[in-house]
Amino acid sequence: MHFPPMKDEQPDSSSKKILVRFKFRGEKDEYRVKLTCRQYDNLKEVKSLEFCEVVEDEND
Repeated sequence: MHFPPMKDEQPDSSSKKILVRFKFRGEKDEYRVKLTCRQYDNLKEVKSLEFCEVVEDEND
């Protein structure tokens, strides 16, 4: 799964990325994606998520 940059967010190679693990309620599949901190903050607000957590920082 790939998330495009947000409208007001320009792709920036210096943006810190984090590996995020999440799953939607009622689905059997779990996803792992690298997101900016801002994208992660927005994703956490989605009401249909069963869980959403940081797995690791890119620099770890």
